[in-house]
Amino acid sequence: MKLFNQTKKSYTKAYSAVTSLKSSPAKVQLFSRLNSNVKLHIDRAVAYIDALNAGKKIETLTNELKHLKKERYTCCLLQAVIITNSLQK
Repeated sequence: MKLFNQTKKSYTKAYSAVTSLKSSPAKVQLFSRLNSNVKLHIDRAVAYIDALNAGKKIETLTNELKHLKKERYTCCLLQAVIITNSLQK
């Protein structure tokens, strides 16, 4: 994550530096290079990080659901045992 944040800061600085240049073919070329060589990879990394975070959230919710399902199953079993015992008396 440290490298990603450094890359974003460097991209922002480079973008600002290119923006401050006078209009010229070199400025257009630099913008093009920033977009194709840096911004593209930053956007992909953001999507990857978002996917990882979504996966972690899904895993957490799945584990919680499994726990609740197990808890409910245990509760139902206990109720069945209680009912069975009361019927046998």
